[in-house]
Amino acid sequence: MRLKYRQYRRFSKIHLQLLYEEEAARLGILDEWREAKKTIILLKPIVAKYVGYEYYIPYGLNYVNFYPNIEPEPIIVNDSLQDEKFIEYLLLEIPRILRKQRKPLMVDMFDRFTRNIKDGYKYAFNILERIGYLYKIPIIVIGDDNIARLYDKWRSMIVRIQDKIYWVL
Repeated sequence: MRLKYRQYRRFSKIHLQLLYEEEAARLGILDEWREAKKTIILLKPIVAKYVGYEYYIPYGLNYVNFYPNIEPEPIIVNDSLQDEKFIEYLLLEIPRILRKQRKPLMVDMFDRFTRNIKDGYKYAFNILERIGYLYKIPIIVIGDDNIARLYDKWRSMIVRIQDKIYWVL
């Protein structure tokens, strides 16, 4: 997927570590990226909980097929973003938001891509996986069965079937 990155002012070290070399090169920040890669950043993991249930959500990617009530209240990714705008938001804006307030992230993945659909979802999951790992936050991905099948490393899967909640993974 080709992205047209805007020039951004400053990046935190953890944000730089989130980027791949190719992404840093496109942004024109390769030297800063190389310096940041030498730094070790340790963060205490944030654990979230489904309100009303005894299911805890570990950091990393977690799949659900419904809109859950989560504690602590998550950052919700804008539903109207698609294609390159969505990818750019995940890669460039979400880390800036997390720098100010580190808490769980909830992403509705329905209809995020109108072209290069499979590749778009795979790249989005890759970015979200990097965010979850580096920032040590739970990422709750909302989707249907088709979206669930596009990624095979879910930390947990919770599904609702006829008002009952089932922990799959």
